[in-house]
Amino acid sequence: MTEKKVEKIVEPKKKKVAIVGFAGTRDQAPFADPEFEIWIVNNLHQFVPKVDRMFEIHQRWTWDGQLHGKPADEHVKFMQTCNIPVYNCQVFPDIPRSIRFPLETMIEEFGMQRTGFANPEWRDGYFTNTISYMIALAIYEKFEVIEIYGVDMAVGTEYNEQRPSCEYYIGIAKGRGIDIRLPAASDLLKNRFHYGFEDDKIHAWREKVKKTVTEMEQRKLQSDQVVRQQQSISDKYEGAITAVREMDSRWGEN
Repeated sequence: MTEKKVEKIVEPKKKKVAIVGFAGTRDQAPFADPEFEIWIVNNLHQFVPKVDRMFEIHQRWTWDGQLHGKPADEHVKFMQTCNIPVYNCQVFPDIPRSIRFPLETMIEEFGMQRTGFANPEWRDGYFTNTISYMIALAIYEKFEVIEIYGVDMAVGTEYNEQRPSCEYYIGIAKGRGIDIRLPAASDLLKNRFHYGFEDDKIHAWREKVKKTVTEMEQRKLQSDQVVRQQQSISDKYEGAITAVREMDSRWGEN
């Protein structure tokens, strides 16, 4: 990177931070523990009892309408009136505590150098979601404990596209001696079997899944057959109703 590091805008006053997302494990976060800073994403402030910093990195046009079932204008009003740091993708003049997230500093600190570029000092950033920004900043600010709640990333795009970068920064944190704590329900850093050592368990699991799917397919076929039979009966009644109405239209008025 050719850009200089920006100074830290917020100096952490505590040694522990809880990063909180929207998934169900958010309720396990240590909101009542005075040793923790509570960092939240987007409009989660409308659902939790305490916030020390919030991260709304999305472009402003995405703040319209409903956000997680809550009016977006209430979210904006909170950012405009709150007395906590609000990290955005740029500084918004109408949000007094707005801070541009120090992306360049994070890339310089954690980015990967790649071969084949004219500038050998150029680094490639790896951020696919807000949580990865938050973990990186917590590492950079030298928190000693990072706990992560409401970030299960078990299915869909969260699992496929967002989870890897979060695990990348968790790995960096562990490598720097930071105590990382995750709830049991989170899929971050979780595997069902240990590669190589538990091939027999993998085989047993796959056989169980195969058997279960086969049984469900058979039951579905039986159910489909019942549906077709019932549909046939229904079609007969529909035909009879139509015939009776036709008779009535022809002879009912004579």
